[in-house]
Amino acid sequence: MKTNTKGSADLGQSVIKGSLILVIANLLVKVIGAMFKIPLTNLIGNRGMGYFSSAYTIYSGLFTVATAGLPVAIAKMIAESTQRKSLRELKRIHYISYIIFAIVGVVGASILYLGADKFMKQYGDNSICIRLIAPALFFVAIMSVYRGFFQGLSDMYPTAISELIESSVKLIAGYSLAYIFLKKGLVYGAAGGVSGVTLGSVLGSAFLIMAFFIKRKKIYSSLDPNIPSPSRLKIFTQLMYVALPVTISASVFTITNLIDVFQTGRRLTLIADKLPLAPVDLYGMYTSKAVTMLNLPPALVVALCLPLVPAIARAYTAKDMPSVSYKTYESIKFTIIFALPCSVGLALLADPVLRTLYGTNDAATLLRLISPAIVFVSLVLVTNAILQATGNVLIPVLNIAIAGITKVIINYFLLVIPAININGVAIGSSVCYFIYMVLNLFYVSKVTKTHFSMRDFIAKPLVSSAAMGVVVLVVNRLLTSALGTSRLAAIICTGASVCAGGIIYMISLFKTSTLTKDELIMLPKGDKIISIAAKIRLIKE
Repeated sequence: MKTNTKGSADLGQSVIKGSLILVIANLLVKVIGAMFKIPLTNLIGNRGMGYFSSAYTIYSGLFTVATAGLPVAIAKMIAESTQRKSLRELKRIHYISYIIFAIVGVVGASILYLGADKFMKQYGDNSICIRLIAPALFFVAIMSVYRGFFQGLSDMYPTAISELIESSVKLIAGYSLAYIFLKKGLVYGAAGGVSGVTLGSVLGSAFLIMAFFIKRKKIYSSLDPNIPSPSRLKIFTQLMYVALPVTISASVFTITNLIDVFQTGRRLTLIADKLPLAPVDLYGMYTSKAVTMLNLPPALVVALCLPLVPAIARAYTAKDMPSVSYKTYESIKFTIIFALPCSVGLALLADPVLRTLYGTNDAATLLRLISPAIVFVSLVLVTNAILQATGNVLIPVLNIAIAGITKVIINYFLLVIPAININGVAIGSSVCYFIYMVLNLFYVSKVTKTHFSMRDFIAKPLVSSAAMGVVVLVVNRLLTSALGTSRLAAIICTGASVCAGGIIYMISLFKTSTLTKDELIMLPKGDKIISIAAKIRLIKE
């Protein structure tokens, strides 16, 4: 029997290309998100961001729990129905998922809108923010249907474009409305910001609906209307069977954010008279500055490392355990190599980075305390993907439950110590993600039969990071002494320190043989990196 190798190769290339499109789109969305929050923080300040973040965190938590798993389930079932060429099944899947999401969207939006006063009680009169963001839950639910539909057809462009539309509108409209309504007060400025989220979801869903109607005829023409379809009940059951484990797994980070939003305000209120700022100001400072800085490096790191995960899934399905172990080893190693200097650099440059972005260093201690979590979060994201690729979707749930309980306990005791106050949340987050990372690594090692070398994974990257850290400290202190602490001086110090530290880090990686040529070739433009390194005699070509 002759195998259609060309068709298989085309399919593989299509999957890889589609995955790359989504990775790039998600990375751009993260960057746009940071671009939105940084100027918004400068506009409405810590208190305004406290209002904004408390509403947005509750919205995104409910959104994740409600919609995380179903797009994956829809994509899987749509792919299977098109493989069988069944038009009736495809239409039935689309119709049932639409009904499910419409109900979820309406119920979720209603819960947010009607429960606004109770949700926002510990952060002052902020109910207007959550009421304005509530409709977004309905439109995001509708978007999820179409994103799952198109992904099931291996057409990633509509999803990627809709994500960029959603985030771009959030940036432009959110900032503009915040600026316009700020004259009425900080709560209204924050409300303008969250309105951008709602408008972004409206336009993102409108684009996907339009794309569906444009492409529908071509999609339907390739399928057979006479092939029978499973019953509606069976399709619903299959959707839930696939969606629930994914939803549980995807909700793990949401849990930690919801712990913070509900626990922080209540505990800080108990010592409000001993705090340097109001609880809502402290919470806003934490979420708008420390958390924003925490989230960006892992997005960049994971964009580089996650492309290895589909290869792990294929090797695991083929029971090629040596290949699974090797690719797991490399994905974890690359993650550490890229994440560790980000963590060290952000801890050492917390002051100039904050002055550069916000004109103040009020969150420097928070940033230093949470910076280790950059490594932990990056490894959690990659190990979660590896566990899911090997079919172990519930392991991360157990791990975050253990880590989350630890975080609740740490938050509970540290938040009410006046000398620590909001810093307790940063400490709790770092400890939480450290425990989560350790547990995930244990199970990844067990499942993939991978042994992680202490020398290659910890000692060598730490030596390179230490060398980088020394250079960063020296450059930063010399320039700060010479230029002062103005915003312009902070920009120069940050840029010069990052460049000098980055050069030393790369040289140290080569000199300690942390990276081999076989590993470098796996990176984007790896051949060019090898060529440049050979020319300056860092490695032998």
